[in-house]
Amino acid sequence: MFETQSIPRKPTSGRPSTADQPSTPAASADPLGEVAGLDEEQLLSVIVDCERQVAALQARQVAAMTALADARAGTLLEGFAADEVALALTISPNAARQRVADAQTLARRLPDTLSALAGGALDYYRARCIVEAVTGLDDDVAAAVQARVLPGAAERTATQLRAALRRAVLTTDPAGAEERHARVAAERRVDFHPDADGMAYLGVAAPADDTLAVYTAIDGLARAARRAPGETRTLPQLRADTLADIARDILAAGGWRGLALPRQRHRAHLQVTVGADTLLGVSDEPGWLAGYGPISAPMARRIAADATWQRILTDPVTGSLLDYGTASHDPGAVVEGHVLTRDQTCVNPVCATPAASCDLDHTIPYPAGPTAAGNLAPLCRHTHRAKQAGFRLAQPEPGVFRWTTPTGRTYTRRPPALAPPRPDHRYRARSPDADQIGARGWRVTRAKGGSTHIADANG
Repeated sequence: MFETQSIPRKPTSGRPSTADQPSTPAASADPLGEVAGLDEEQLLSVIVDCERQVAALQARQVAAMTALADARAGTLLEGFAADEVALALTISPNAARQRVADAQTLARRLPDTLSALAGGALDYYRARCIVEAVTGLDDDVAAAVQARVLPGAAERTATQLRAALRRAVLTTDPAGAEERHARVAAERRVDFHPDADGMAYLGVAAPADDTLAVYTAIDGLARAARRAPGETRTLPQLRADTLADIARDILAAGGWRGLALPRQRHRAHLQVTVGADTLLGVSDEPGWLAGYGPISAPMARRIAADATWQRILTDPVTGSLLDYGTASHDPGAVVEGHVLTRDQTCVNPVCATPAASCDLDHTIPYPAGPTAAGNLAPLCRHTHRAKQAGFRLAQPEPGVFRWTTPTGRTYTRRPPALAPPRPDHRYRARSPDADQIGARGWRVTRAKGGSTHIADANG
């Protein structure tokens, strides 16, 4: 989805740049052949030796991440080292921020743990267990917890180590439990994670009493529904369906308790992109559910049967957005709808924040740049701040974004394919089953270029 290009940087001192030095052991062209013929004891020795080498390399990476963050301290780029790491490693911004924060904790607060990692005496997973346990503790308490658990950490499984860490924290700082709870409660949240086969997870991290209240309410409604005559769903299925029904009722009403939903979050914007042939049942090409991604043809047809249609024209070769239609006469709504549909998420190449939750940013600042789709991009708040701090963004053509980081690396993000690319996009007549769509008030047309127009009575 995006391309990267590194721009070599010349050393700023007389010493060779570390980027020019070997950073890992030489890779074997034939790793299976390298261990062929070894007996079981020798194979185990290789496994243990590799684990130590990996730990040493991870310690070096920890040191480099910490040094990068330190180099930007006191500058406009302070706090944005993780954004460089995310792009360089192709990981999410949240994952990169966590890794940089863990690195700083190891380097600054847990030096003995970092030394054990560098020496291969402790693996990174166990080191992270210690980092997690001391997060939010004062430095002296963190040091005391480290001293208690580090000597035997390598001989414990992760489960045993976590239990030992909890005991050490309670023993070292028994009075701090309430303060720690208040600190983590301030980070309460709800997370959405797409999964395979058209499924997703919704996670809640909140105080136990609030989370239990949510579960008790959903469970009670599900149990009441189970008593209805003819009900065949299981209790777990009813809990999930009850939660979805509550959310759909709020979307249909446009708000809750006097709070109006933003325009993008109304039910009409549960947006599914699907080809006419898929809709008609003559093709099983997947559809696209905004905010989630690819979905199966049957699921796309089911959602489409209960949705408000908008015109979405896609390029038959790339699958990217060409045109977006709306019944609104507000030009702002048209442009906004086009950009949000075209880009789907924040245009940071490794960010998955839905476009509807982002700020619409002018690539070339207004008034020098126009308020047009080719000069607008959805940016999450953090990416917006990164751009203001020194990450440069260009949009050489609508929907194509080229980022240049403060270190000079460039990353190009292209628009996602909202429909499957079709190498053979020659004209195909509509199926006779299109009459079924006409009977429902929808109009379907296919141009010779292969793009499809699906519209309701409003166009």
